Amino acid sequence: MVTAAIYTYTAVPNPASVARQRAACEALARLHGYTDIDVFQDEAGDRSALDRLLADGTAGTVTVLVVHRLDRLGRQHSKSQRVRGQLDAAGVRILEATRLPWVLRPSSRHRGHG
Repeated sequence: MVTAAIYTYTAVPNPASVARQRAACEALARLHGYTDIDVFQDEAGDRSALDRLLADGTAGTVTVLVVHRLDRLGRQHSKSQRVRGQLDAAGVRILEATRLPWVLRPSSRHRGHG
């Protein structure tokens, strides 16, 4: 069973930004037919939800991740790459809401060819 997850992050508490990220991600998930969607939300430097998401991905509970932008996974490129590598190793596919065309993209093995 494919289970989708949404991950949102804001550097400072910002309910409007979280709502925009979540709405875009939910719309994309629905467009691809996902209805069983878990939501993981972090803010202000706390990445505990991301840690739970990574654990769920490793356990096979989450198989598709929807993010507003890939930089939500880590503001520093090295952090984002590490997280994407962990998700890729776990078989989690990433959907990026701000990247057109909207396609499922493996996080590192097949760049740009969704």
